Amino acid sequence: MSRSTCRRYSRPFWRGSGFKAKSRRIHLDVKVETLEQGFGDHRKLRQALSKLIDNAIKFGPHGSEILVRVSGDPTHLLFEVYDQGEGLLPGEGEKVFDPFFHADRVGDERAPGRGLGCPVAKKIVEAHGGHIWVESPPKN
Repeated sequence: MSRSTCRRYSRPFWRGSGFKAKSRRIHLDVKVETLEQGFGDHRKLRQALSKLIDNAIKFGPHGSEILVRVSGDPTHLLFEVYDQGEGLLPGEGEKVFDPFFHADRVGDERAPGRGLGCPVAKKIVEAHGGHIWVESPPKN
């Protein structure tokens, strides 16, 4: 494990995710709240954060906003991704971390992607001794 700063996690994904967000007219706001150093595989942790942001972009409505907050201290790193997507049905929150899971969507439209982004992010976070979860207002 290498010593890294929170800012190191937020910079590299910005360009790739920023282009994706711009193509959907989504405003991506990144806030790095601390520059404390911590331990971790910065490449893998950036990958986990990138998967979460890509998911928010993919399921966010055109013209919406996504807030990414990165904070931490020498022993913990916290990534928060807030989006304006339609939300999840009750019971789907934990399932988003199951490989190949696709949340129910309005009509017969299948969610884009393979359903591996959140499971990959979860494996990375747990390999670092962390926890990952979803909070979503109930979808009607």
